[in-house]
Amino acid sequence: MNLLLALVGGLGVLLIWTGVTHPFVARIGNSHKRVQLRVEEGERIQLSPLLDRALGPLLESASHTLAAVLRREDKDRELIIAAGYPLRYRTVYNFYAWKVFIAVMLFLVGLVNAVIIGPGFLPIALGLGILGLYLPDFHLRQLVQKRREMVRTEMAFVLHRLAIQVAAGQALPQALEQIALKPGGPFIQELRQVSTDISTGHTLTEALDGLAERAAGMDEVRRFVDLLERAQQLGSPIADALTSMGRIMQDRVQQDIEARGMAASVQMVLPVGCLILPAIAIVVMGPGIYLAAQYFFLR
Repeated sequence: MNLLLALVGGLGVLLIWTGVTHPFVARIGNSHKRVQLRVEEGERIQLSPLLDRALGPLLESASHTLAAVLRREDKDRELIIAAGYPLRYRTVYNFYAWKVFIAVMLFLVGLVNAVIIGPGFLPIALGLGILGLYLPDFHLRQLVQKRREMVRTEMAFVLHRLAIQVAAGQALPQALEQIALKPGGPFIQELRQVSTDISTGHTLTEALDGLAERAAGMDEVRRFVDLLERAQQLGSPIADALTSMGRIMQDRVQQDIEARGMAASVQMVLPVGCLILPAIAIVVMGPGIYLAAQYFFLR
């Protein structure tokens, strides 16, 4: 009976956690469909099921109000595009809704503590509310940085495959389509979007310009697009240029990995010195200190 109650309780906790934390959005299988989302399609915020039912209308109104106050929709929308339309921040208003929700929740936590402890905690409650307002910005920038690193790393190895396809005599659109058919990460997904744009009637230049716009802030993608556009306009071979660019990017990836390894080794000095070494000293020297104390002080 106790086991059954424990299972039911655990299932209830899991359902509550899923309802509160997991985004309630349609999971689109192909990333190019996410890239094709238009601004006007995302006016409705999309939160978790519990928040949608309980606070959806309030948060939607609050998100539009916050957007009017901040007046930086375009910049935040560019960040969302650069992050690849993450599930939690599919639209700019969804992003603002999370800002409002987290700010209000942290402020309420501080307010409860102010009621329990005293009015002196009110400034801390206000600070928690302001912190909650900017936490989604920090999270979104982390997602942008992570995706850019993934694009650079994958691009360093995909360029060799594209160079082989072009050197084999395939036209550039067909080579991009062949590469896009393979499974991969965010850069393959962007090439898949380029291939989709070409198949729907856009020219190669227009599709590549769309790629450069979605990858704003990434110099490597911009150089890649410029290289393909010049090759398309002048009809010059680009296999060697792609191979050289891929080799340079692989060297940079290796250098970044080595630099992070060196930084991690330096950062490990503090926890090793403050946590691990004292524990080893206690285990090794503890018995000796105890025996010495018995001999000198307890005789």
